[in-house]
Amino acid sequence: MKQHSPGNTQINKRDENDQTLTPMDQSNTVEDTHITQAIRKEIMQRPLSMDAKNVKIITLNGDVTLRGPVKNKAEKEKIGADAKAVPGVKNLNNELEVQ
Repeated sequence: MKQHSPGNTQINKRDENDQTLTPMDQSNTVEDTHITQAIRKEIMQRPLSMDAKNVKIITLNGDVTLRGPVKNKAEKEKIGADAKAVPGVKNLNNELEVQ
């Protein structure tokens, strides 16, 4: 079984460039906050890995970006499908990384 540290230090360092959306870019509008909460609720209700339950969800004007590690391709696809199904999501950028 592949071992990796519980932290995402290397990923966080990569995300420091100005081109990459991070949770700090999350919009605080009511609509975007509701979208993010709905996606998080769906993820938490699923039997997913701990990494998958901790993915970053960034919503900006209805555009959703998903970032972070997941266990396998099935988790990536399921989280993406759940996010896309949330009312108000205009576009989905699924940047989840299979570990």
